[in-house]
Amino acid sequence: MDVGVLQPFMQGRSGGGATAGLSDLSSGHYFFLFFILVSAIITLLAFIVLLRSRNIPNKWAWAIGFLFGFGQFTLDWTSGAFTYAFMRLQLPVLWTEKLDPLAPWNISFGIPLIAYIFLLTHVKPRGHEVAASNT
Repeated sequence: MDVGVLQPFMQGRSGGGATAGLSDLSSGHYFFLFFILVSAIITLLAFIVLLRSRNIPNKWAWAIGFLFGFGQFTLDWTSGAFTYAFMRLQLPVLWTEKLDPLAPWNISFGIPLIAYIFLLTHVKPRGHEVAASNT
């Protein structure tokens, strides 16, 4: 299993910390939060498209697949340490954990691969529908 650790390459301006405000965060923290947001949007978008679509066999299997994330990317919020594991299947796609009251928050996400595959195979760009109807 490939597991890697990158030590504080995302150190905030004031050293991070559980009480650090958004202005104290490094660009790496914002970069990580951006990818978490993208994963959440892709997963929710795929679920909404699934619910609104007709004639898709095994909808329940797709919906369960959307819950899984492939790989694990974790950020220790206080120290800025980043860990990754490419050979990991996670349920759910996004999560946070705090191991004890004094421990820092760990924010993690997995790549919603099933949601990506669903959107690529079941959503057609609108430009293609217009071009097909004009010919």
